[in-house]
Amino acid sequence: IKRCVGMIIRYNKQKIIQYIALYLVLILSGSRVWVITMARNSGLYHAIEGLVIIAFLVCLARASVRKYLQYGLLCLGYLLGAVVFVRWWSGGVGIEVFLKWTTYIFIAWIAVTIDADSFIERFLKIVYVWALISIIGFLLQITVPDILKTILPEYASNFSYSLWGNGYNGELFSYRAWGRYLFSFDQMHPNRNVGIFSEPGVYQIVLNSALFCLLFLSKYKSTIEAKKKMRYFYVYAIALMTCQSTTGYIGFLAIILVYFLSSYNSIEKIKQRIIIATIVILLYLIVEYSINGTNSLLYRAFIRKLVTSSGTISVTADSGIYRMRTLIVTIGSMIKNPLGVGYDKVNTMINGYASDGDGGAGAVLFCTGAALGILTMLVIVFWTLYPVFKSRLIKMPAKLLFAFLFFNTALAQSEEIYATIIVVPIFLYVMLWNSQEVVKEDDMGHNVLKSKLQKIGKIE
Repeated sequence: IKRCVGMIIRYNKQKIIQYIALYLVLILSGSRVWVITMARNSGLYHAIEGLVIIAFLVCLARASVRKYLQYGLLCLGYLLGAVVFVRWWSGGVGIEVFLKWTTYIFIAWIAVTIDADSFIERFLKIVYVWALISIIGFLLQITVPDILKTILPEYASNFSYSLWGNGYNGELFSYRAWGRYLFSFDQMHPNRNVGIFSEPGVYQIVLNSALFCLLFLSKYKSTIEAKKKMRYFYVYAIALMTCQSTTGYIGFLAIILVYFLSSYNSIEKIKQRIIIATIVILLYLIVEYSINGTNSLLYRAFIRKLVTSSGTISVTADSGIYRMRTLIVTIGSMIKNPLGVGYDKVNTMINGYASDGDGGAGAVLFCTGAALGILTMLVIVFWTLYPVFKSRLIKMPAKLLFAFLFFNTALAQSEEIYATIIVVPIFLYVMLWNSQEVVKEDDMGHNVLKSKLQKIGKIE
């Protein structure tokens, strides 16, 4: 009995620690409170970084997880070398960027390896809970915003605007925001669901990562039944729809398309329900567009960003022009300076390229290539995608899909590494390592444990 009680206590302790780590994965993946902390409270920001690194070192005491260390340290070792080299070569970059990457990789590594067998199920569950909270909060946000404002704490958000009183002297104001840890919204996105995140484009990363895990990885090491999977899918899809992110819509459609064109799903009822749900969502968007026109979800999140005022399709429509500026400047910089010029110079070039003074946006992968060298950009891509393409858990369509989701985010957002993305390759790396560790060959050269591995879902 004493032994059983000890096992239960260890299991519950492990479960609690993993859920805490998963919540930190969400917080450090562009949440509003994290973005504001980075910008306004450097002391707290570095303290959190230090705590994550200390937690990582504590985890190293467990021999069962030390074996997975090589994957993360190889990347961080190169990135540290790149930062030091560019600092010496051209300046414009400091140790802060390396510490930020270290924090994101370590928290994702802790969240997965603390209990890899339960990771997928718990990751899907925590995203489901926060997505459900965000949908409820969004409904209150658009129906009774004043009541919601009295409940949630008010503060200055991470977005600002200028008022030009006499034409040349502008006064800077911050958009107001409400809520932090469970749900938040702000004046800049009054009709969009951002959950606890700084903007819709960041929230969609979390939702699409969860959708990828739900449709392609949940059958491995997971006890989620079909009804619960459908419930998760509905909540993720509704949250994505109300988030109104063009990048999110593109990722969602890619996930659904690959899911139905691949041979993964053998449960026809799930497939039929997802088809019905997708059709309902598309019909709603079309009907709502026909009623509300330029105020509709479809127009604000998709048509406006891809169609110019003259009616032509262009990636420079709306906010696309800022991403295109960043791409043009950073690609040109990489051609001229393949070893990197530092972030300070990259930002100066982007701001100088724009005649309206608004600068650029997104395309962070190319910004990193321009700042720290082309090789650094390629190392980040290789490090992220290697476990995915090496994995035996998913087939080639899903591997290509994840690569698309990664580049879709890298071209749109402002962080090289999001913890909610890299948990997927870290999980696949752990599963790959485990499968290689237990497979042994008999005297005839056959894998004696192959059938066992197939049963537990480690190989196809």
